Amino acid sequence: MSVLGALGRSKTYLDSASEKGKDGFRNALRENLDEISLSYTSQIKEEKHLLNIKNLSDDLTSRFPHCLRKGRFRIGIAQKALNLYLKYLWCVGLIATPPHCPFDSIIINHLPDCGGLSWTSIDTIEDYQKLVEAARKKADGKPLAQWELEIWTDSIQTAREGVKPTDCYRNKTKGESTKGFRETSARFHDGLKQAMASRSGETLRTSQIKRIVEGVLNLAEHAQWIHPSDHCINHMNEGACYCALTDEAIFEQIRHGIYRVRNMA
Repeated sequence: MSVLGALGRSKTYLDSASEKGKDGFRNALRENLDEISLSYTSQIKEEKHLLNIKNLSDDLTSRFPHCLRKGRFRIGIAQKALNLYLKYLWCVGLIATPPHCPFDSIIINHLPDCGGLSWTSIDTIEDYQKLVEAARKKADGKPLAQWELEIWTDSIQTAREGVKPTDCYRNKTKGESTKGFRETSARFHDGLKQAMASRSGETLRTSQIKRIVEGVLNLAEHAQWIHPSDHCINHMNEGACYCALTDEAIFEQIRHGIYRVRNMA
């Protein structure tokens, strides 16, 4: 989940990267996260955490430049992977409270001074530290890990109630547009669920799902509007179906472009 959360929509790879190269990179990332996390069983100094993020970025950059966009495993994506993994370990009581939190678009939307920063593009520790300092001001004395967890929990609840978390930070026109996309996605939920019912448990590529959709009479003419990423239990697009992040979801995203059909019996 940490690898998926960091790489799922961050445009980490070159378009020409091979599946073998991507698999090797993901395995190396998992190994690094496991190894780094061993030092977090007790409180760790912030300087050491910053160094861990930089070393993670530099190590994978040096080993996989042939499959990474611009030859770099960017700092923003490295922090997301490490901070997210530490968050999960902390939530289940395996490590001490992490010094930072995962920074993504939802969290950055809570930081008005950082509106020009995108977590997927950041590639310096200095820019990353701008996010950390802005978050500390907003957290008002709370540990960043606790502050982020409360925001994340609230965003999940909001999404399950039919309101996208990002709607809270958009103007009325954009909010209405997002709502329209969400209603479009929801319109095809039942038909898509029925089309995938016989595929429960299968892992499929986006192209395979598209062919299935194009073979269903009532869905074929709307195929361009039907995307598995809008109907996931572990992923949320802007304008996703109301089923996203709930038990009504049709798919579980394994990685970008790969989905498992959930058992919907």
